[in-house]
Amino acid sequence: RPSIKKMGSIRMAMWQDDKETALRKVVVLRACSDSQLRQLAESIKVLQLSSGETVFSQGEEGHAMYIIHSGQLSVKIKTDTGFKHVRTMGMGDYVGERALLFGDRRSATIEVVEDAELWEMNAASFNEVMKGPILDYMKERIGLQNAQVDLDSLICLRVVGRGGFGVVKMVQSPTTRTRYALKCVNKREAVAQKQQKSLAIERSILAELDHPFVIKFVRSFLGKHYVYFLMELVTGGELLDALDNLGLLKGPQVQFYVGSLALALEFLHERRIAYLDVKGENCLIDQHGYIKIIDFGIAERLSSGRIYAVKGTPLFMAPEVILGKGYTCSTDLWSLGVCMFDFMAGRFPFGHDKATNPEVFKSILKAPLKFPKQIDRDAEAKKFLAGLLTRDPQKRLGAGPEGYEEIKKHKFFEGFSWDGLLGRQLDPPFIPTCETYAEDQDEGKDAKAPSGSNLNPRMTVVGCAEDKTEEDDDWVDPDPSWQEHF
Repeated sequence: RPSIKKMGSIRMAMWQDDKETALRKVVVLRACSDSQLRQLAESIKVLQLSSGETVFSQGEEGHAMYIIHSGQLSVKIKTDTGFKHVRTMGMGDYVGERALLFGDRRSATIEVVEDAELWEMNAASFNEVMKGPILDYMKERIGLQNAQVDLDSLICLRVVGRGGFGVVKMVQSPTTRTRYALKCVNKREAVAQKQQKSLAIERSILAELDHPFVIKFVRSFLGKHYVYFLMELVTGGELLDALDNLGLLKGPQVQFYVGSLALALEFLHERRIAYLDVKGENCLIDQHGYIKIIDFGIAERLSSGRIYAVKGTPLFMAPEVILGKGYTCSTDLWSLGVCMFDFMAGRFPFGHDKATNPEVFKSILKAPLKFPKQIDRDAEAKKFLAGLLTRDPQKRLGAGPEGYEEIKKHKFFEGFSWDGLLGRQLDPPFIPTCETYAEDQDEGKDAKAPSGSNLNPRMTVVGCAEDKTEEDDDWVDPDPSWQEHF
């Protein structure tokens, strides 16, 4: 630990400022006031831990939480066969808060996998700072994070959505009454479509993410015929439903949704993760009206510097993706611009009137950017969109040395509270009045669903037994090694 007493007054003040700046970057602390952060920074103890050391062990009493300033930690849980790695955590993540909130014993073992600097916050400091929306968010998050939940104990309440490889079910823990979304992926179909690697990458990425505007992953299960992703249940329907209710968006509404997407993308890009499919269809609305990005099926880690695969939805693809010459996270910024254009104009900037993908791609690569009157009257929105929809990825807004600060400081967002947005203190443009799911809309039903543990009379408990066909029974995976990731 650094020896604070030996620091001179100027150096001490600089170190204090550095701590406050770093704390402001921790998602869960973004809505704290300056005085709260200052008080927290003063109380923090700095721990230097080496790879292989244990921060705390499963079953221990907990008296502190830890913010990861640098390095990486492994979260492990004890099973009948030993310890199982659940997720990796890095800079800006935090662990140990459950013990301080609920007085529980440690629910997992935390080990250092890369030399780490941890900032220790004791119970007194925690209780002083964690108030209001921050505390509510942490309690919701912790309510989901039960690493001990197992597949056999879950009760299936209903189907809430369907995909190419299976269904998404609403399930409930009979002990905690917490509801989840269970994504069920048919292994035979996944192998037939050569999606094994993508599923493993998706699981790995989701396990590392903890952000208010990103769907929360709880854990995965491996069944005989299916791979399962246990996720946060988001109950307010799709972002597109909200847009249908609101019509074409204007100033503050655009700031709210584009700002939310920008904060989620900033979080991913700081971790060198390119999302690659930014669009309204991949955003849900929670019960409070805030967005959640879902579906990380084609997301990529930038481990080798550039991505060369052509991925995404044609109308949202950046020029560099189409050209196949290699691209980085900045491709998501182009897609963000396409979303914003659509929010304001009700159509896409390029290729909206084209019938085939080659025609769409040609428009994205060559057509001039023209603004309809809904956007043309807003000078700052035009400049902001022109910056995002720049064909040269190195000159794109948010892709330069300033990164996302260039977006946040743009005049289009003048007077906008970014910390208020992340702290969930702003009034959303649209707040759902009932639970809404894709399955209801597909079947043309009145989209209403149960609240808490009260079941709607038309719903039945169908159980979590695997859905299967004769083909599934006869199928044998030619190379089951990919299943080890689950």
